[in-house]
Amino acid sequence: MLERLPPGVPALDPLEFARYWRARDHLQWSVRPGAKPREVVLQVASQEAIRGITFEFAGQITRLSGGAKLLEDRRRIVLGPLEPGKKEQIELTLR
Repeated sequence: MLERLPPGVPALDPLEFARYWRARDHLQWSVRPGAKPREVVLQVASQEAIRGITFEFAGQITRLSGGAKLLEDRRRIVLGPLEPGKKEQIELTLR
């Protein structure tokens, strides 16, 4: 199974795996309309440190600002590491 992980996906020991899923389950997030048409604002807060959280959108993303990486399919973003108690705001424009 470990040999079949996609490039860039790290293997986690069971404790790291459990911590990731606990933090993911407690993640607080919302999406609201932005100032312009087709803009949305994603707000994320975590109670625990976590990295690698991915969000998928129905439309293609044409513009992205904030601490996230746009993936090749232009529909998914991966957030940078989130620190406990800090809020992250990502602004996107969708096609």
